[in-house]
Amino acid sequence: MVALLLIGFLISQPLAPLANADLGQQDGVVSLRIQDHSSTGPTQRYVLAYGSGPATCHVLFAFDTTGRSAKRTPYRFVPASLTHRTDCHPRALLNALAVAHGLKQVPPSGPHVNVLPLDAALFGTQLARGEVTRDVIAGEFTFARQGSWTVLKLFFANDEAEVFLALDPANSRADFLVKDPDYGEPLLRELGRVLWE
Repeated sequence: MVALLLIGFLISQPLAPLANADLGQQDGVVSLRIQDHSSTGPTQRYVLAYGSGPATCHVLFAFDTTGRSAKRTPYRFVPASLTHRTDCHPRALLNALAVAHGLKQVPPSGPHVNVLPLDAALFGTQLARGEVTRDVIAGEFTFARQGSWTVLKLFFANDEAEVFLALDPANSRADFLVKDPDYGEPLLRELGRVLWE
């Protein structure tokens, strides 16, 4: 009887975030490592990693720094993409993103692809993080003083889902930041298309 109660308790628990051992985790933020960063002309490429050992999830994120300006803002709309890698083991990352969005489980993905093209808004480069009192971007960043962060908002599935991606190559860190918990299911369905084993 005790064993059955214990099994029932364990099964009924929500997903727990699998902490990224090097970086930790906060509410609404999933931190990754930048394993490699390169650029060719205006194209920036980042190999992002989540987890450790054989269960690490790797994905290539790329964006073009040129694009069209958004009217009356300092932002630019730029092309971006996520590219599947054979060393992608996505379970822990998808679980962490589900928890960050308040989901109890990871929804099934759409059809798998090797490259997932995205629209993105490039909010700025050399942004500072923390102690934000004005010019707030993604709740934590500002261009009011200089820092080392590049911040984008990624749009998925014809704007059905959005998430912020902050990149700090100087410190080998990248963060997904929740834009709105309601975007969780469509976001994970789309990410699951390119994050697969």
